[in-house]
Amino acid sequence: MKLLKALNWILVRMIILLMIVVLLFSSYILWSNYRTYADVGNVYDSLLQLKPDNNSDGKPGFDELKKINPDVCGWITLDGTNVDYPIVQGENNLEYMDKDVYGKFSLAGSIFLDSRNNNDLKDSYSLVYGHHMSNHLMFGDLDLYKDKEFFEINRTATLTSETDITKMTVLAVLQIPDSTEEIFSPLLWGDDLNDLAKYIQDNAMHIWDDAMVELINNPTTTQAVALATCSDGNTGDRTVIILISHRDIESQEKLPQTGDSIFNSPTLWVISIMISLMGLIISVMIIFKKSNRVG
Repeated sequence: MKLLKALNWILVRMIILLMIVVLLFSSYILWSNYRTYADVGNVYDSLLQLKPDNNSDGKPGFDELKKINPDVCGWITLDGTNVDYPIVQGENNLEYMDKDVYGKFSLAGSIFLDSRNNNDLKDSYSLVYGHHMSNHLMFGDLDLYKDKEFFEINRTATLTSETDITKMTVLAVLQIPDSTEEIFSPLLWGDDLNDLAKYIQDNAMHIWDDAMVELINNPTTTQAVALATCSDGNTGDRTVIILISHRDIESQEKLPQTGDSIFNSPTLWVISIMISLMGLIISVMIIFKKSNRVG
């Protein structure tokens, strides 16, 4: 009997210790997650001050951004959202997955151009990646376009390169597997986007018909830019926004995983803390009841 009581005493206290450890770890992760989001906001608030605009020669000014990071090759703005970021391009598609524009480690990474594209942003089809983050950060707002009403009233964007400021139209929004070659192979279409138009027609959640007619009628003089991020709640899918504009035809590895890490989910860690607290309270109540019985 004494041995059984001793084992029970040890078991209860081990449970309490485990709950305390889980509680502390969850609190740390939640705090770390908060710092990650705060740091991202601070970084890009400072970069907004350097957003390129027309210089006296009519070309965007990238001088200050290039001093910070020579890999900066453009800037993307989606009207009606918080997507308003510089675009970088690394030597491969993993370089900027966890590195910000300043070259520092960051779980939020950067908005980056596929390494297979030309960094002048003049390809007929360019592919740009960004992490899906909460609080309207990075490419988290791409999910907004899944709502038909939002999609219908938010149809404009701006792509800025070192030589041009291009007004673009939101053509379509898709939710597709991350293995979809038609979207994630930027060199697949060459200079003729006719087959891309057919793929979008068959697979898009929402399409702006007028813009689709423009693409179908001008498949060799239309520029398309795909913005890709993880789909919320489904790590195997990607949310993709397709932008198009008219282009001047005379001026002519492994897919990155761009979703939130499980450790970056505030909801998950709030739930963990609540479960730990409940377990701790229950354990204390058990000990209190046993103490009363002994007394």
